[in-house]
Amino acid sequence: MVPDERLRECINEVLLLSLFKSFCELNSSKEAQQKLRNIYSRSSDAITTTTNIIKNNLSEELNEEESSKLYPMIKAFLNKSPYRKVFQIQSKRIF
Repeated sequence: MVPDERLRECINEVLLLSLFKSFCELNSSKEAQQKLRNIYSRSSDAITTTTNIIKNNLSEELNEEESSKLYPMIKAFLNKSPYRKVFQIQSKRIF
């Protein structure tokens, strides 16, 4: 792999992670998360839905590859239980 390509991949990954962080901050409430769960459950194509949600919420255009990388992170964010959040906070305090 050419170093320029590797650098480009790293930059794209950082941009996706920053988009994901902004998305999480914007949709941190239980109501917003439930609304997104409903949208995804009614959707027949999760990747297109991810593209549209990011476009509407963050005004960013994603291609299909970027959306397919972002979708598993969004799915995990929406399915994260409150119990796990508390456990993570407590474990951070211990370590």
